[in-house]
Amino acid sequence: MFTTWRNSIATMASTSSKAKILFVVEGEVAEVSFLKSFQKYIPIDIEEEIVTYRTNIYQLYTSLFREGDGADLIRVLKNREKDEKKKEVLNQPFVEIYLLFDYDLHDSQYTDTKILELMDYFDNSTENGLLLLNYPMLESYRHLKRIPDYEYRHRSVKLIDVPHYKYTVKHEGFFYDVPNQRIMYEVVKHNIDKLNYINHHKTNVYTLEADIEDELKVFLRTTIGFKNRKHLVNVMNTGSLLGYAYAPKRMSMIIKDYVNREYGDLGV
Repeated sequence: MFTTWRNSIATMASTSSKAKILFVVEGEVAEVSFLKSFQKYIPIDIEEEIVTYRTNIYQLYTSLFREGDGADLIRVLKNREKDEKKKEVLNQPFVEIYLLFDYDLHDSQYTDTKILELMDYFDNSTENGLLLLNYPMLESYRHLKRIPDYEYRHRSVKLIDVPHYKYTVKHEGFFYDVPNQRIMYEVVKHNIDKLNYINHHKTNVYTLEADIEDELKVFLRTTIGFKNRKHLVNVMNTGSLLGYAYAPKRMSMIIKDYVNREYGDLGV
């Protein structure tokens, strides 16, 4: 459906010493707050501009589809933006692009085919952008009941309960916003562990088996299969794995060091 968008990002970056990362996010509050917490507590030196899309991933799908083979994310964002100052933000040179959106499978526009096409299209942060889906939505980063939470690897939500997921997290999670670095590290730790558990049936592994793009695709396909068989959705926050996309070796070392410091050789 789409051809690859190549906007000479590397060329643009070379003309400016202040090239940034563009984050395209669904909401103006929760997603921005999460990214600010990530930047505050995870020491990987991200300089970003955050653009709020103010709708879900399937509306973005529709907007891109209208563009056909000439689909261009930046142009779509500019066309939606009424504020000229915000449009100017999109004229900056960006070395990488990340999209942080909810899975939103309860949306009327959702289909398995659409979300798979979007994941295939947004599969490279230096080209079209890299899609970081949160299952079933962003609030999954708060769905830890304790630390450590051994059951997080298996945590899922019934399809009929997805529209009420924020309520579920509010009553089951033990924190609201990320309060400190330790909790941020635990969020990352639990989600990289779960990715490896779902994709590779391994536990206490805090590195990537393959490139993050491939791991995200495997997780999505597995989650779709699980949904269709069991009418359940895996709880997973891939937004918290941003560091594994941006600086995988450094992120792996940060979490390994944290685990060794907090848990010793157990690695749990």
